[in-house]
Amino acid sequence: MAETSDEMSLTPSTTTNVEEKEPSEHNGSTAPPRYSCKHCSYQSNWPSGLQMHVRRAHSGYRPYKCPHCEYTGAAKSDVDIHMVRHTGELPFMCGECGFRTGHKSTLVVHMRIHTGVKPYKCSQCDYTSRYKRSLNVHTRHAHTGEKPHKCPDCDYKTAQKPNLIRHLRKHTGEKPYKCQLCDFTASTKQNLDFHSVKHTGITPYLCEVCGYKTANRQHFDIHTTRRHSGERPYACPLCDYRGALKVDVDRHMVRHTDLKSHQCELCGWKTGHMSSYYRHMRLKHAEDKK
Repeated sequence: MAETSDEMSLTPSTTTNVEEKEPSEHNGSTAPPRYSCKHCSYQSNWPSGLQMHVRRAHSGYRPYKCPHCEYTGAAKSDVDIHMVRHTGELPFMCGECGFRTGHKSTLVVHMRIHTGVKPYKCSQCDYTSRYKRSLNVHTRHAHTGEKPHKCPDCDYKTAQKPNLIRHLRKHTGEKPYKCQLCDFTASTKQNLDFHSVKHTGITPYLCEVCGYKTANRQHFDIHTTRRHSGERPYACPLCDYRGALKVDVDRHMVRHTDLKSHQCELCGWKTGHMSSYYRHMRLKHAEDKK
């Protein structure tokens, strides 16, 4: 696919050191955004930020290829990050707690747990965050209510594109994550990570605060956010409850609505919680889904 005019002169950025830098995007700056995406609500203070967003989110242009699998990326840095899945190398270590990662940028963000730096500030209230993604979801949940990503096959809509991608697999049956040691396939990387521990027994992500261990990076991030960050950006619209993650509020809302929106297609069982749905499928229908 040819590059669009929005992407001309785009140069992938790389991190050169582990020193904390001031956020360059709108959500970490007090200045109003100067560049807006014509396809969605994304805004940036910098044209390069907008160009990279358009390439990653809207153009489908993926010129960088992984030499080991079919993965392609919009930027060379995307492939560099992906390569850790093949090499398993974790060269960047936190001097405070021993946390290791394959990506320098991840270490920069991790260090905010120790320094207490919260560079991302909400322009509509006094909320601050260590993470840009937390500010984005706070803004959508607390101020705009925007859910721009909609499923073409049902009424589902979400504020975050990765949620829609995972949801669509319910309709397509796609299981893109494959175990390299057996014929197991999964619809999410989370489920593949769960499965892989059966082969390796390796749980590389260790919380130095409480000893929690996991093989799943996402689980480690969730654990850190819920248990140790003190951040509660998601608010229940019906009571004073606040959650560290949107899924916490979604789970809490069942108390108010008694809504059981997740139904098993194999046996009709229903639940109000996505996590309970996945656990049900794993425990009750693992053999049926093979």
